[in-house]
Amino acid sequence: FRTVQHDGIRHSLSEIEKRLVALREPLGIPGGFNADNARQRAGAIERLADHLHGDIETWLRGESKFARERKAILEHGAHFRTASRQLHAALIHDTPEATLRGHCATIYSEWELLHRHIADCGAPDRDHNNELLIQNSVELVELEAMFL
Repeated sequence: FRTVQHDGIRHSLSEIEKRLVALREPLGIPGGFNADNARQRAGAIERLADHLHGDIETWLRGESKFARERKAILEHGAHFRTASRQLHAALIHDTPEATLRGHCATIYSEWELLHRHIADCGAPDRDHNNELLIQNSVELVELEAMFL
């Protein structure tokens, strides 16, 4: 939502962010950006993206009636995998926080598209993919929380 160009919405999001930060301490949630933790999470996201891409290839390989969906999902998977690699590389090279936020926004956009396409695909036997989707979502949320 950081890319929204509406002043009212941006102000509301800023207020929500301030309240979340204020609630962090009373709830016992550690806050602040931790570069080592961020690098570990980004590495996990990159590994999960690679794993998910391979599983998608296997999952839809023999399903000819899902050929169009397979192509779109693989394309979005490749974009997500590239974004995960870029984020991980940026964290390894001590990139400024503003640039890291941009990488996070990009990876979230790519994740939303990929996740939506997988969820909308009616092909059977995607249980393993669902596990990877959950694991990726957890890592992405934990990483984003560091920037609040």
